[in-house]
Amino acid sequence: MWSSVLFMEPISDIEHATAVAGSVCAGLDAVRGTAFWKIPDDDLLSLAETLERVGRLVYAAQVHLTGELDTRRVFQEHGAVSTAALLRQRLCISPGEAAGRVRAARAILPRDLPSGGETPPALPELRDAVDAGTVGAEQVRTVVATMAGLPAGVDPELRDMVRASLVDHAKVTEPVLFARFARQAAQACDPDGSLDEKDPVDKVELTVGSRNTATGLTAFKGFLDDLGVEIMSKAIDGLAAPRPAVDGTADPRPAKVRRGQALVEVLRRFLDVGFAPTQGGERPHVTVTMDLDALRGKLGAALLDHGGPITAAQARMLACDAMIIPAVLAPGPRCWTWAPRSGCSRPRSAGPSPSGTADAPSPAATGPRRGATRTTSNTGRKADPPATTTACSSAHTIIA
Repeated sequence: MWSSVLFMEPISDIEHATAVAGSVCAGLDAVRGTAFWKIPDDDLLSLAETLERVGRLVYAAQVHLTGELDTRRVFQEHGAVSTAALLRQRLCISPGEAAGRVRAARAILPRDLPSGGETPPALPELRDAVDAGTVGAEQVRTVVATMAGLPAGVDPELRDMVRASLVDHAKVTEPVLFARFARQAAQACDPDGSLDEKDPVDKVELTVGSRNTATGLTAFKGFLDDLGVEIMSKAIDGLAAPRPAVDGTADPRPAKVRRGQALVEVLRRFLDVGFAPTQGGERPHVTVTMDLDALRGKLGAALLDHGGPITAAQARMLACDAMIIPAVLAPGPRCWTWAPRSGCSRPRSAGPSPSGTADAPSPAATGPRRGATRTTSNTGRKADPPATTTACSSAHTIIA
């Protein structure tokens, strides 16, 4: 059965294609129900290799199908902006997975010419490997990206050699190690960086995504050149080190959490120093908006300019080193003012009830304060809390 599927005649109608795909699904469903516990170890590993090849052959079929959809520009008939967007919508796959299939199809399949005929595949060795099921999707993405990133000035013979070498190593190397090898191969093509017309620093990117309302987190992604990576690593490595508790308990935070918190702390300390350019004549600061009752310790929430809502407790922590500006936003019994340096707050005559806008500036704007304690959640330095707020020393997390 395995052999007959591999060497059957080409399929040219949807009924035949659907029937074959259905038989494959039925066969895999039967394999899933195998009594694996009865099979010896070595045979299980052999079966794992076979199933891995099945998965890669499925990927190969997906790439070929994607190539046809892309050539026909089917996405235009379905109101999508691209083939990748159409795949993402219809198949419920990630943008990266959809784009990866499109890029693979364009790299390993022939392309039709407007005048008739077709161009040969850009990466013929990779096509053979994909069709044979000897490379996985991750290795394919690495090969395609590496070859696309080679400078145009690379010698054609060297380019062909690199292309063949990448495919050979992709067949026998797991994705992470293979990505390192591919990077080294690309660097060997242009060790002095003289063939690339665009400097790596000009390719640096940073994209801030949308806030996830369920988690309160915002994704960001990008690319750094080698020097940028080195600078970031030196800046956060010390702050990202595990910090055992006083009693010797190990730091429970995983490395990625420590790195993320360390990056925020590095940026906060940068604002503290006051070297950042001014914005509208003021040093950069975090702006928090909330009503007076929430700031005093009752239930409520506050709003950030960019990050969405935060809890009242988080806002009170920021308020312990903030310049408070009253703002009339809604009717109510009274408004209030706060003198940030003396820490006093007093009610005024009856009138509208305000919401406070708390600007937590850097010391460059307000002057340094003695006994400063650095925290993870504040763009300024810690001072005595105002009378209307809850002391937040227990809420601050000391980094260093």
